[in-house]
Amino acid sequence: MGLPHPGIEKVYKGRNAAVMAVNIALERDAVRILRLYAPGPKGYGKLLSRLLYEHEARESTSKMIRENVRQALRKATREATIEGNND
Repeated sequence: MGLPHPGIEKVYKGRNAAVMAVNIALERDAVRILRLYAPGPKGYGKLLSRLLYEHEARESTSKMIRENVRQALRKATREATIEGNND
């Protein structure tokens, strides 16, 4: 999965190459919640990473469910059309 702005990543000496530093701006209430659930700056990244992974998983599941429902509706519509033509 690519990044939206390639080339802005910076890998720091001594840091895991899979970890990237990113500066973000958050609303004050979001920072309050972040501090509530993460035990310090290193925990911020771990919490945000986990939330992003979970969000992606939910989005992927929702997309799959929507596609399954769409396919079932198409199939039911085709079958109803066939049955209607046979009457």
